[in-house]
Amino acid sequence: MCPEPEDVCHLNFACCYGYEPLPTTETPTTLAPIPLTPQPPPIQGCRDHLSECRKKAYLCRHDSYRSFMITYCARSCHICTYSSPVYRPQACEDANLNCPEWVHNGFCSSGAYTKVEKERLCARSCGLCVERPEALPPPVPRPISTYTLYNVYLIPMPRIPHHVVPMPAPIPVPSHRLVPVNVIPVQMPIVSHRVVPLPATLPPFDVKIIHLPANKN
Repeated sequence: MCPEPEDVCHLNFACCYGYEPLPTTETPTTLAPIPLTPQPPPIQGCRDHLSECRKKAYLCRHDSYRSFMITYCARSCHICTYSSPVYRPQACEDANLNCPEWVHNGFCSSGAYTKVEKERLCARSCGLCVERPEALPPPVPRPISTYTLYNVYLIPMPRIPHHVVPMPAPIPVPSHRLVPVNVIPVQMPIVSHRVVPLPATLPPFDVKIIHLPANKN
């Protein structure tokens, strides 16, 4: 594997994101096109969009670059559709010898490939052998600049974390008991239980009765 799988490297480098190193020697491989009856000429939209497609046709069968080569080098990869009014294959076969391995790796159920690509490459292995009333639509090329095959970078797909995101902590329920915070308790005054004596009573008055003399008038 690559020493730094998180990095994105140039197509001209030895290895790329998350894949095995590219083969150093070019082993041209010719993919047999799906037989047609009759076989008309390919439509005008099916062509190579890069000058290095024919030279790099061996990458059509490389797992790391298969999707890229199908998009930009359709003619060199022999996956062009034809302008026949009725598409009738003589036998439902796979167009690629690696289809059984791709199926084992989840090619048929992967959402990264369209149904048209699955039928075009691995119709038999994916169980998509049906008779078509119309020809398959040509691949829609992506807009590219004047960069060559060596100037295109492969951007890795974002990695989806497999850990479960924890739920937020529940909000604590407020207690019905109010507890003062940082409040200095005030000491209530102590009520004295001592009985205050009543004031002293006045001394009794010495009353003398004075008898006035009677009036003789």
